Amino acid sequence: MTPPRPAQRRRIPSALLALATAAATVAAAPAGPPATAPASPGPAPEAVVALLRKAEARYRGSGSFRVRFRQSFESSAFGAGDEAHGTIHVSPPRRILWDYAEPKGQRGVLDGNTWWFVVPEDREVQVREVQPGEDSPLSDLLAGRSDLLKVFSAARPPDDATPTAPGRGLVELRPQKPRDDIEWLRLEIDAATGDVRRVEVADPLGGRMLFELGAPVRESPLPDASFRVDVPAGWTLTR
Repeated sequence: MTPPRPAQRRRIPSALLALATAAATVAAAPAGPPATAPASPGPAPEAVVALLRKAEARYRGSGSFRVRFRQSFESSAFGAGDEAHGTIHVSPPRRILWDYAEPKGQRGVLDGNTWWFVVPEDREVQVREVQPGEDSPLSDLLAGRSDLLKVFSAARPPDDATPTAPGRGLVELRPQKPRDDIEWLRLEIDAATGDVRRVEVADPLGGRMLFELGAPVRESPLPDASFRVDVPAGWTLTR
């Protein structure tokens, strides 16, 4: 897969693909200062780990559902980037559809071990295979197949980090091994239901991706055609 092209503002499509697949590096954008999350004062208390486990259990038993999302990206080099929104459809264990209302027509599709990303603005379809041992933190969590503490260490959230709504708690996760796409990520979880309502991700080059999620709504599994991607004539297929 080719890296995203430099631009005045970091574009949502490439940034989402990097996060969703946990494979593309963010080095294609001009480097800014490293992301600086406040240093964690120590290991996460049991209550933080318990909240994370509640969220994992919530999605593990949820079956097929949809959830609305709003997504934004901020680069240390270029400032705030574009915003996007739409609906995520999850059909466990290996099917996820990111269906964008804005940018219109944009889609991210995981079908089995293959990711497809449709970018009408560029007349391009990006595709790649999920390699053995790769993890996709947000997608794996929503699909109910994650064990985040196998690849991340839970940390006590910094003192200045507070939930954005009452009844929610924060879990901060840091990779156990250095990685190109994630410096740290922070989950905001509804303490009563285990729903993840907000995800903030910092990359090693100073970028920040923010996802705001609605409450899951149960639905019947989508038809097979919803997860099929055809490459229109004249479009570029990039692997």
